Amino acid sequence: MSKEIINPLPSGTIVRGRNFSYKIVKPLGQGSFGITYLASVKMSGGLGTITTNVALKEFFMKDVNGRDSSTVTCSSKAGLYEYYKGKFRKEAENLGRLKHDNIIEVMELFEANNTIYYSMEYISGGSLESYIEERGGLTEQETLAFTAKILPALSFMHSKGVLHLDLKPSNIMMDTDDHGNGRGPVLIDFGLSKQFDDNGDPESSTTIGKGTPPYAPLEQGNSDDRNTTRGALPVTMDIYALGATMWKMLVGKKAPEASDVLNNGLPIEKLRSKGVSKATQNIILKAMAPLKKDRIQSAREFLSLLTNVDTSSNDDEGTEVDYDRGVDEDVKAEKVVVKQSKEDKKEDKKTEEPQKPKKRRWKKITGIVAGVVLLISLVVGIVSYVENYVPEVSFSSSTGSISGHDYVDMGLSVKWATCNVGASSAEQYGDYFAWGETSTKSSYTEDNSKTFGNSSYNHDIGGNSQTDAARANWGGSWRLPTEEEFQELIDNCEWTRSTYNGKEGYKVTSKKNGNSIFLPAAGYRYGTSLYNAGEFGYCWSSAPLEDDSDGAYHLSFLSSSRNTYWSRRYYGHSIRPVSE
Repeated sequence: MSKEIINPLPSGTIVRGRNFSYKIVKPLGQGSFGITYLASVKMSGGLGTITTNVALKEFFMKDVNGRDSSTVTCSSKAGLYEYYKGKFRKEAENLGRLKHDNIIEVMELFEANNTIYYSMEYISGGSLESYIEERGGLTEQETLAFTAKILPALSFMHSKGVLHLDLKPSNIMMDTDDHGNGRGPVLIDFGLSKQFDDNGDPESSTTIGKGTPPYAPLEQGNSDDRNTTRGALPVTMDIYALGATMWKMLVGKKAPEASDVLNNGLPIEKLRSKGVSKATQNIILKAMAPLKKDRIQSAREFLSLLTNVDTSSNDDEGTEVDYDRGVDEDVKAEKVVVKQSKEDKKEDKKTEEPQKPKKRRWKKITGIVAGVVLLISLVVGIVSYVENYVPEVSFSSSTGSISGHDYVDMGLSVKWATCNVGASSAEQYGDYFAWGETSTKSSYTEDNSKTFGNSSYNHDIGGNSQTDAARANWGGSWRLPTEEEFQELIDNCEWTRSTYNGKEGYKVTSKKNGNSIFLPAAGYRYGTSLYNAGEFGYCWSSAPLEDDSDGAYHLSFLSSSRNTYWSRRYYGHSIRPVSE
């Protein structure tokens, strides 16, 4: 029976983001710190405007917050609300940095209705938890295949200094059709995730979330990460969780909790009764070792063990994993060591016969299977590389100069500058400005904005040296583009995701004369931080949002769309000047 969702936004509510407007279809679920909705959004691209579904997550503490219409309210616990809202923002920022095929993709993070939202791709295939329960458990080969898909995503996260800390079947979505095609498992819900710096130190003094039994190891429930993880990213917590997830896939039921594993060991006979091979049993035993020093030490090593697994043997009477030897991190393809029972050793001494090569055929078959798996992995890697490859490009040289700054004539109504204000070449991000301001700042906030909420700026500011950063910094006839001039650039040019001098962005080529400019994905500034650099780009126009003193229009260009949309005036965006 589904849980009641407390105080959600009604269906049909419009939530205005930075790049898109979201229409609430229905709530999907609720946790302690948020409500996730199914929402529809219109996107414009090369194929025109389409309507698609997304997942929209709203920060809403059901024990603290209320609503006044769509606006989120809080009572005497405002301090607690602001504290956890900051953590919610961190969750979205951490997730937004993780661009991987098997990790949910964040579209945008924004503030509205006195709270924070972030939108994500919507995966309709259901969770791995549901997939397991519908089938009463999975086969060994299916389990190994799913795990081999999850591990590269986990390894990628760890390489970026992020731990998931709540890895479990209900936090893995299945992007797979009825024929088994698609991405497969996709990691979601990074509410407990934690960012670590290059030295392995956690980003804050808060303790690590306790996770979900039985997927959390003992040390996770007792971690004050300022004391126990300094200098080393504790990836073995996620390793333990993945081992427990494999157990659920194979057995169809949850593994024992970590304290039971410590005191009584894993009931390996449950795996044995399912016909699980000795090699896979040993991998799970190693992943779920009670002491972290005895576990598989990295996602890369985990994947290596899976790649080399021999599923042909199920005779594991009298065997146990040797936890005492530890793991050599430099030997990535190391196999699990198994101790012989005393009875087996005695039997060996009695017979003293040469070992017969009776398993040679199985080893040959296993080698062929391993080769096929490696070939498939190579093909998948090549396809992923091709899909994500961003070509290095060249583009038109300038066709003229105004007041010492170059432009390209693209056959449009205005000439477009070859670089942003504050940059000396096309690929450089340049400076960031709040709308209606002409100087850069160390922090971009609502409180220090000159124009946010100020109705005296509800007019086009183009060409005014007091409010137009292009005119103020470059002089001459340079100015901010209008919303219509940005739309002209979208409608009359080919947009190609490209790299120029090592920076990602868009090559924008005129359909009229073939000349082009390069727009770097410079991201945006909020507070003291820079967001989405290398992924998205935002450039201010001169136009304010109609009948609203909070916003102004800008050009946004993402991997899937280009739009003229609105943004709150206090954000720091790029300026790409134009001139008649």
